Amino acid sequence: MENRNNDANGNQRLADEIMDCCADMTELLARMMKLASRLRRMNSQPAAESEPAPLAKPEQDKALGAYYAPVLDLLEDYSVLMEHNPDLMWHYKTGLKGLLESPEFQYSKPGALTFALGTDENGKAVCPDITRMPHLLIAGASGSGAGQVIDNFIISLLYRYTPEELRLLLIDPGETDFGMYKGLPNLLIPEIVSDEARIGNALTCACREMDRRYSLFSRKTGDGVAVRNLDEYNFNLASGEDELPKIVIICSEFTRFSDTMLDRIKRLCERGRAAGIHLVINVLYNISSLPDVIQDSMSSRICLKVRTQEDSVAVLGTAGAENLAGFSDMLFKSADSEKPVRVQGCWISSEDVKKVTDYIRTGNDAWYDKRIADYINFPDDKCRRVLPDDPEDSADEQYLKALHYCIKCGMVSVSMIQRRYPIGYMKACRMVDWMTAKGYITPRDGTKPQRVLMTMKEFIETYGDMDD
Repeated sequence: MENRNNDANGNQRLADEIMDCCADMTELLARMMKLASRLRRMNSQPAAESEPAPLAKPEQDKALGAYYAPVLDLLEDYSVLMEHNPDLMWHYKTGLKGLLESPEFQYSKPGALTFALGTDENGKAVCPDITRMPHLLIAGASGSGAGQVIDNFIISLLYRYTPEELRLLLIDPGETDFGMYKGLPNLLIPEIVSDEARIGNALTCACREMDRRYSLFSRKTGDGVAVRNLDEYNFNLASGEDELPKIVIICSEFTRFSDTMLDRIKRLCERGRAAGIHLVINVLYNISSLPDVIQDSMSSRICLKVRTQEDSVAVLGTAGAENLAGFSDMLFKSADSEKPVRVQGCWISSEDVKKVTDYIRTGNDAWYDKRIADYINFPDDKCRRVLPDDPEDSADEQYLKALHYCIKCGMVSVSMIQRRYPIGYMKACRMVDWMTAKGYITPRDGTKPQRVLMTMKEFIETYGDMDD
């Protein structure tokens, strides 16, 4: 009798194991079918759309993810750099080309935005992924090599990712760092954003794009496909839907942060990761007095040589960066590491940057959304500035009066609009949705009132003054 029970228990365990294996195989088969469906969609596109531009990479380089593969041939070898710059190269252990050829850069996982940073104390290539950070603060005294770090960052992203996969928004208040990158196909707009009004508009535009993407994710989830981030959205595209690129906003030499900038930066840091929007901010001055928003929101840090111990503590939480050697010698602290790692940045000359950017511009067509460019570049335009996929291309006077009233109150809710104006519940909801989509108010957060982001000055500049 006991043997019979043991046999029965053994059979049951065997049956359970078989069922578990079947479940695993079913899940694997479902994933394979999704991959096959995506490949069919890609292969069904016309050849003219699927092939890269005339000077793009050879077919055999696709496995390594290099888009502008000939760029590698334009960069000088380290041995040549040593001959031309013997004094300078005593500090630099490698050039950018060496890092682009390293396994750490070439074989990073899909969905990553890997860039070449430098080599550690053991000579190993350090190639972080901006999507894991997901935002980066770069700090250092003038002449510490921050420009080298940013040039290497941009060139390594250009080398690897197509304009369909990645768009860059370059902000340069000093108007000195990004001139060579103007008009590249990977830019979100062809110009470099420089003056304060346009910087505010650019950050507002990024916040609106972030909110739009969250709306797309919600709509896709409502259709029965669970989507929580940009990679999942792009993986589950239906026929006729376009892939959304990741966006990296690079701000060079920020010296002054207005309240509007800080509010937009905070929103992007809090919610940008899932939407595929990442911030890189470079600060040169007043490092020890960084705004709390920057300190609290950007956990990944690069600290080059700074003037004082207080600056090092402000950036890394510890002393040490004041003793660095300069020449892109840095301490790198990622969001998932407890202690900073010392890294020697790689070298790229201004001549190499110009050769690469001229090459990319010459042989590759660029496409930009003119509405985004106009919104950013014409901050004083009195006409109603419309971004793509706004719920309403124009607002009637009642919408504008409600917005004006909410700006005066400093908050917004459906009930307060109904109490102020004789309108129904659904129209008040549409007004709040319109304000949210425009980026004039914060997104909904449970039962909390939504805060107003637009200032009265911005309202008057956009729509003119009015009585509510």
